[in-house]
Amino acid sequence: MEITEITDSLKTKIKESKKISGLNSKHFGFKNWHTTTLNLLRNLPPIYLPDINDFKKLAFEDTKFHRGKRFFSQTDNTKYREDLESAAVILEKIISFKIPDKHKTGGGVTSGTDDTKKTVKKPPRKPLPKKQGVVITASVKNAKKPKTSKDVRSPAKTGKASRRKKKPVK
Repeated sequence: MEITEITDSLKTKIKESKKISGLNSKHFGFKNWHTTTLNLLRNLPPIYLPDINDFKKLAFEDTKFHRGKRFFSQTDNTKYREDLESAAVILEKIISFKIPDKHKTGGGVTSGTDDTKKTVKKPPRKPLPKKQGVVITASVKNAKKPKTSKDVRSPAKTGKASRRKKKPVK
């Protein structure tokens, strides 16, 4: 699927979200909407991953324990409505996001001067954490490494638990 097809179908999903706002998270209409929306989002390129992950994090149902209420009422679905509204916001954000075209060319003859070319500034990258090297502590420095399987300490014997010897009372 092309991105334009996906964005068109996401626009219809936003309209459908307004229609299903009166339902609950266990209704077939909502489940159908949710799975088809996820399938559309899976076809998007990796640039959209943060928004897709935000959509996946929405629970659409209240999972908290409510003290004093024996059964959670299906009519009280404020969490469902809030998550449905935030899902619509995420989908609108995906639709409005424009992919920068890196491979576009002017198509005309360009001269060798730099003032006719447009320079595109990239956002500053966060520096990666520098490796500190191998830190050797005193206990590691003096420790011997086993060379053969004989030198390796065997696991504790199972059975009676070892306990600390008591001091004799005087």
